[in-house]
Amino acid sequence: MTHRSVWSSFALLAALLCGMLILSTWIAEPPASYAQGAATFTPTFTPPATPTLSGPVAYAPDQLNIRSGPALTFPQVGLLVIGQSAPLLGRNDSGAWLQVEYLGAPDNAGWVSRDLVQIRGIDFQALEVIPFDATPPPPPTPSPPPEVQQLIEQRGNEATLVPTYTFPPTLAAVDFQNTSTTAAQSLPPAIILISLLAVSIIFGGLAILRRRI
Repeated sequence: MTHRSVWSSFALLAALLCGMLILSTWIAEPPASYAQGAATFTPTFTPPATPTLSGPVAYAPDQLNIRSGPALTFPQVGLLVIGQSAPLLGRNDSGAWLQVEYLGAPDNAGWVSRDLVQIRGIDFQALEVIPFDATPPPPPTPSPPPEVQQLIEQRGNEATLVPTYTFPPTLAAVDFQNTSTTAAQSLPPAIILISLLAVSIIFGGLAILRRRI
């Protein structure tokens, strides 16, 4: 192998190592322009296209519910999405609710709140007053889920357990007495005198014997 081939091999190896180093650096830290372009991408929402309506309409800037009567307690029969319009039919006595045409609802009509829509194509005072005599239904009574109701019934059928407390037994007072004093007091005086006399005789005899010695 000539020197030229050896140097060519080293140059090729060095080029491969440099390429791998640059590629790994680019993967770990992508270019700022690429990262900025990916970060600034935001999806856009295009409201659904609605057919052009002729005459007065109620335009919904936000999504809102359509109800079967002019009150919040009436059931919902439909809704208007953002940017949708519905033909205006009239208003109620107070002007707080507007009646709009809505296919599929009872009589193909429903009611929306005046504060949630924009009136277009007609002046508000020119709207026809539509009488509505139905009494709003009472609000539904909230009820717990079936699982919670079943648990409440089970707890109601069970007997209520009242915790009881048992007082500990009373400890008897212990009277400690001096047994030595009691034993001494129980001895008769005669035995004590005889014992003292015997001790005196013994010590006296020992003293006499010690003098003789």
